[in-house]
Amino acid sequence: MLSAPEPTKLFYEVHERDPWVAFVYAHITPIAATPPAGLVGAPAAAVPPPRAPHSVEMTPGLDPLPAIRTVQDGAIRYLDAHPDARARVLDLLCAVATGAELAWDHVRVGAFDQLVRLDRSRALTTAGGRDPALLAARIALLQRFPEPGALEAFLIELDLVSEPARAADAVTVVDVLARHGRCVRFDEGRDLSPIPYDALLTRLGAIASPVLDDVVFDMVPGDPPTDVPYRLRAFAGGRGWEVVIYDEGLGFDRAAVLGILNTICRQLDSEFRFVATPTDFGSIEVCGGDGDALYGAVMEGVMRLARVDESDWD
Repeated sequence: MLSAPEPTKLFYEVHERDPWVAFVYAHITPIAATPPAGLVGAPAAAVPPPRAPHSVEMTPGLDPLPAIRTVQDGAIRYLDAHPDARARVLDLLCAVATGAELAWDHVRVGAFDQLVRLDRSRALTTAGGRDPALLAARIALLQRFPEPGALEAFLIELDLVSEPARAADAVTVVDVLARHGRCVRFDEGRDLSPIPYDALLTRLGAIASPVLDDVVFDMVPGDPPTDVPYRLRAFAGGRGWEVVIYDEGLGFDRAAVLGILNTICRQLDSEFRFVATPTDFGSIEVCGGDGDALYGAVMEGVMRLARVDESDWD
């Protein structure tokens, strides 16, 4: 790794083998190693889950298209209620995924993912002329790893995951990591005040288990004479750290969150690293794994990292 640049709130260190793969870190301040009496950390359940799509009642005679457009895994749920409609559902999934049937980009991606699970061979022949970026990436991965379980096996070779975990139908690296408990998806939190950073870090820390199992996070108000709204503190192994969080009403500060987690991992002599991945779904995806293995996945072209600096809110 390169040496740290000039002290700022956050900084990137590029991987020693390639200047285009970087992990974000934070300059954190050592504090007293003893946490406040009785502090057990915020419950991870305080973090909002991804926004759920609208629900459609699976009533007899309902056309499957509304379910595909508005319900999470709507096609699969529809087939559970109407197994004789498989041909119609597969045709609609193809139409939605390719854009022949008008739908939002995230609906097209969801339709493609369900098509892979229901009919992988048909999904291999499905591609529209103007696919959104996330869908195009999925199609490319499926074409590169057409056999069930091939992508997961490739990630095992990279040491990004350790053993098969029922991810044979996974479409992306993020899907595989989620099956292995190495990915968390949550809502941006733009409507929350204050944002529960202590709960968020508790939830994210679990995907690095056992590295951060003993870390307790706490969020306290800043000092009234200053402009600092919150101080985020972490305690583990007889050590304590603190960093300032600025709540600007833009949702979770992804860069600060990743920076804090990566810096604590490094100070605990762990090679585990956290990264954000691109999403168009109004939610955030944070994944984790061995730093060299994450680097390998990026350089092999099977994984993309999202920019997470303060300007990444467009």
